Amino acid sequence: MQLKLHFFPAAFPDETLHSVISRYARLCGVRNCQAAFAGLKSAAAFSQNVAFPSHLGDFVDALPSGTELSVAEVLMRHTLLPYYAPFLRMSQVEHARTLMTADDR
Repeated sequence: MQLKLHFFPAAFPDETLHSVISRYARLCGVRNCQAAFAGLKSAAAFSQNVAFPSHLGDFVDALPSGTELSVAEVLMRHTLLPYYAPFLRMSQVEHARTLMTADDR
C-alpha cells in the first residue's frame, strides 16, 4: 500500500506546483519539502523547485481523496509547460508531457 497524505492545501489558479508544495511543507511544520514528503514514492522528482517536475502521477496518487488535482490539471495549470508550449513543436510538448508523467526513469 502506498503512503497517502492526510491533507493537502487547495492550489490557487495561478500557483506553481512548487508553491503549493512549499505551503504544504510549511503547514506540516517542517523545514523543507523533502521532510514533508519523506516516504512517498518519487518525492524527490516532484517536490524540488524545477520548471518541469516529473513523476506527477505518483504525486497525484498520494493526494488525499477529495483533492481536485489531476495529472492533466497539474501539467496545464501548475507547471511552466503552458508558457513554453507556444514556442515548441507539438512533438516537443508531447515529449515534455511524457517525461513529466512517466513513472520510470
